Amino acid sequence: MNFQDFFKQLNSLQKRYDDIQALKGENFNIFKILRNYSDEVSLHSRLLGELFNPNGSHSRGSIFLKLFIQELLPDFKFNFDLAKIEIEKRLPNNRRIDIFLSDNSKRCIIIENKIYAGDQYKQLADYYNYAQKTHDEENIRLIYLTLDGKRPDQISTNYEINDSQFICLSYKTDIEKWLTLCQKEVFDSPVIRETLKQYQIILKYLTNQSSNREHAMELKEILSQNKNYLQIQIIMEAFDELLIDSIASMFNEINEELNRKGMETFNDPDITFEKFARKYIKRDKPPYFGICIKTDRERIILKIQLDWTLYFGFAIFDDKTKTLNKLSANQRETVDTMSTDKFTFENNENKLYYKWPEITEGKINCYNRDGDSLQNFVNEEKRKDWIARYVDEVIETREIFIEKFDAVRKDKD
Repeated sequence: MNFQDFFKQLNSLQKRYDDIQALKGENFNIFKILRNYSDEVSLHSRLLGELFNPNGSHSRGSIFLKLFIQELLPDFKFNFDLAKIEIEKRLPNNRRIDIFLSDNSKRCIIIENKIYAGDQYKQLADYYNYAQKTHDEENIRLIYLTLDGKRPDQISTNYEINDSQFICLSYKTDIEKWLTLCQKEVFDSPVIRETLKQYQIILKYLTNQSSNREHAMELKEILSQNKNYLQIQIIMEAFDELLIDSIASMFNEINEELNRKGMETFNDPDITFEKFARKYIKRDKPPYFGICIKTDRERIILKIQLDWTLYFGFAIFDDKTKTLNKLSANQRETVDTMSTDKFTFENNENKLYYKWPEITEGKINCYNRDGDSLQNFVNEEKRKDWIARYVDEVIETREIFIEKFDAVRKDKD
């Protein structure tokens, strides 16, 4: 079968199952409409926190939290009815715990919620060490919650905590199972039950679980016919090239937009945007590569980098060694004056005092290859629209920093 016939057959199959989804109503999902469905804090942490809350708007008391602990932490004693739930609990070092649960008996549950974001330097270690200051070790449960239940990177534990001090849970299996139990408890509350069901559909979407087994089996049959599977490698290689072009274009477009708006930028001259993009797609990205923007304040630069999405932060740039150094304590204090609901910064392992972008609509997600995310990333018009808004946020952050920095310097003088 040639490529044209092959894709024609795939498109026909996809259309048939799209029609089935439309008839079943699965295309209408309130979480897709109202929130970026991969947003760890605005969607997932807040929804889980609301379900855990004994005084939550669900009016079901502690039943959801009780089911969670009984099913996933069966050896842990916890006072469900007197639980206190904190979302994005800020620590003294300015880090934020995604979900922090505590009771009246000095027991706590810490949940680090990872959808796509990478691990940060000493993240889990810092959370555990913070809890140890006020809780006995046997009264602490640290949960590392990801889509597939993977282990945290060693940069997060920093060899300060071992495997017995944290628990890996997955949305794909553990949260899915818990949500099914929760639905049984609200069979008589259709609004809550259907909300939980729609959330399950989002999780299946994020964890790449086919919502229709028949669809997957028919696709498998097409691939096995006439050695169609031999075409897959060629298609995958071409797809990688498309992604590489998109990432390189994204960095070029950001750089051009910054320059157009009067920003002076520079980056590692030994690594082109195309070379970085190729390494990124092959999971061999050079560390700390990105676009640097001068602030003209004590060698401080604002740098844009790429993890699952773009982020940016402040660091010191050494002109002699061409390397980054961490901000001084006084410089961090200046940035911390910007740490509001809009600007929240924290350190990571590559010496960047960083923050994630605030804008979520149309956010570029280079890890999630589903239809919507791929459109935002590969489609030039959609990509440039998000980049324009992202660059505005970066420039606004730079201007606020300069204003704060100059005010501090003036006060000292």
